[in-house]
Amino acid sequence: MKISVEVDEDELQKAIIDILAKESVRTYFKRYEYKGVEKAVKEVVYGQKETLVSRCVDKASAELTRKALPKLLEKLSE
Repeated sequence: MKISVEVDEDELQKAIIDILAKESVRTYFKRYEYKGVEKAVKEVVYGQKETLVSRCVDKASAELTRKALPKLLEKLSE
């Protein structure tokens, strides 16, 4: 059994260029999207820096009080 396929070189070249162009555009916009998200996150974090730091300190203080303080008191009473 023999299968023979004829492909016009111009059509093949156009198809390859089209595929490469679509892939390049998709890759470019993916990078651009990532940069946009990264910029937005930085704006929020730096814009609300004091609030975020305060919340982190409050949470850490609560965890230390709840978990570390009982262990410290236990060690001191030994």
